[in-house]
Amino acid sequence: MQTDAELNLLDSSNITIPDYYETLESRGYATYHFTKKEPVKNCHRFYELSYQPGLWSQHCLQRTWGRIGSMRPSNLCEEFEDAEAALKALKVSVSRRLKRGYNVACSPS
Repeated sequence: MQTDAELNLLDSSNITIPDYYETLESRGYATYHFTKKEPVKNCHRFYELSYQPGLWSQHCLQRTWGRIGSMRPSNLCEEFEDAEAALKALKVSVSRRLKRGYNVACSPS
């Protein structure tokens, strides 16, 4: 079952994610955990997105993905010059995961 935030993402043509973006400066990070389970297709995947401010004015969007239970998940750290570009990439990635059938397992509250 999808949460209200997920339904807002899917129903609107303009991508909107809950209002935690305004408070990222005070919190400093945001993490989303997604899962996709389709036993008929033997598909048991996870995807994690994490926004973190860096030490020297850069902003990092950390992506981790793989099969649930895997000992070696894949990782990618994408660095941005400003927070707006990092958050825009985060919004695009969140909407892409939801469109591809992933469910939000845990998100910022």
